[in-house]
Amino acid sequence: GWGATIRRTSLPDWHLDKLASLDRRALIVSGIENTHQWNYLSEKLFDAFAVLAVPLYFASPFHGAMRLVAPGSFLNLYNLPVEQALQEISTFQPDDDFIDRYLDTQSGLAGMFSRPQALIEERRRVVAAVTAELEACCLN
Repeated sequence: GWGATIRRTSLPDWHLDKLASLDRRALIVSGIENTHQWNYLSEKLFDAFAVLAVPLYFASPFHGAMRLVAPGSFLNLYNLPVEQALQEISTFQPDDDFIDRYLDTQSGLAGMFSRPQALIEERRRVVAAVTAELEACCLN
């Protein structure tokens, strides 16, 4: 949950509560997934950009996040030893290059997520791909 007194699962919209609670209140927000699968992304990474925070993430160079989020626009802990990861986080100071990459990525995500037709098309693409894969498995 987001606090000791309220369980997020009891809220009408825990995701909205998360965004409202974090909006412009943190420099860095963890977007680290529960699993590192090359094509798995949840809302976590995008939520950090949405609340104007720098995402803390863990993504290999071939991870699906790299197709949507520019390398160098977030703090990537991939392959860092624990001590180095802690150092990166604790000493992070965005420079002009980082800010440019961050703002470009944030703008691109805002454009992508504000086009409902793009989301509908992507949903259709995923459904078609899953259906084709299941049909191929069941027919063999």
